[in-house]
Amino acid sequence: MVNRQSQLTEYLVIEDEEGKEQKFEVLSLFHVEETGKRYIVLSLIHENRDNHLFIYRYSEDKENMILEEIDNETEWTVVEEKVHLILKSK
Repeated sequence: MVNRQSQLTEYLVIEDEEGKEQKFEVLSLFHVEETGKRYIVLSLIHENRDNHLFIYRYSEDKENMILEEIDNETEWTVVEEKVHLILKSK
């Protein structure tokens, strides 16, 4: 679970397995018709590191954004294609 910072602005802070907070830039939020689900594309903000993208399925409640890993290969293929289109258009 991830705490939203002022209505999901441009950044999310996620605690890793070791309890360390990692800051991510939100690159895109989108819905995929084929899956009926919402997704988020994040980039880890870290000096001296290549730009790594992280893509999650997400849902929200009143206070939190819940991130889920995409573990279905068919779903991943559809989402990956959509991400490529989104990033090309930016």
